[in-house]
Amino acid sequence: MNKIPNLSDLSRSAPAYSAQGFCAAEPFSESDTLNSAAAQTPPRQNDSAENSLNLTSENSLNSAAQNFLNLNPQSSASPQSAKLYQKPIIVITGGEPLLHHKEALFYEFVCELLARGHAVHFETNGTIFVDFEKFPAYKSCVFAVSPKLSNSAEPRERRLSFAALRNLRQNAKDSFYKFVISPEFDVQPEISEILAACESEVYCMPRGADRRELESDAQFCVDFCLKNGYNYSDRLHIRIWGEKDGV
Repeated sequence: MNKIPNLSDLSRSAPAYSAQGFCAAEPFSESDTLNSAAAQTPPRQNDSAENSLNLTSENSLNSAAQNFLNLNPQSSASPQSAKLYQKPIIVITGGEPLLHHKEALFYEFVCELLARGHAVHFETNGTIFVDFEKFPAYKSCVFAVSPKLSNSAEPRERRLSFAALRNLRQNAKDSFYKFVISPEFDVQPEISEILAACESEVYCMPRGADRRELESDAQFCVDFCLKNGYNYSDRLHIRIWGEKDGV
């Protein structure tokens, strides 16, 4: 796994087990993760930049949705992916990928991933209100939601949208919160406020750009999770490869 901004490391993992609010996470490889820029421009034959801009029509959106709803996931699986014991989870991150959720090419890409039998996860800050009725494929996606806290220096009205959080919780296949924990900033009051407005499962991971920082903060994060009944997720790629990119 690679270091990416906006707390994206947690999106590369899925809960392996949970007991009494404590959870370990199983990592996925860098090849399982696609950023939002790649998601917007999947390979297309005979497709120019001008043609791509013309894909925002209602017919294109409806066609993509219909293909997703009608296509047998196994029928379009490639021979190479069929050899996998378990298809990789595709994590679409950013930036903020949901800024593009209404774009036809982006939506078509998500529909195709789902049709091929992939689980699709989004990394989001939870401020974008998704139209699940017009774009029903997102109902089959999982959303890892990382609301920005006051230590981000963002104005409250820009970093918190409880309506958008509730919309994700009520309509998506699943959604959960994730926060990076460090001793210098007490996140519990703000997490409690968010949970009071929209309850969901909470995952916490220690800050850790390198092994030294990870070792320093991991015990604090574990204790924080045990105290508050949250799930703990480690940064195994940092423990194994340190600051190496592309793993």
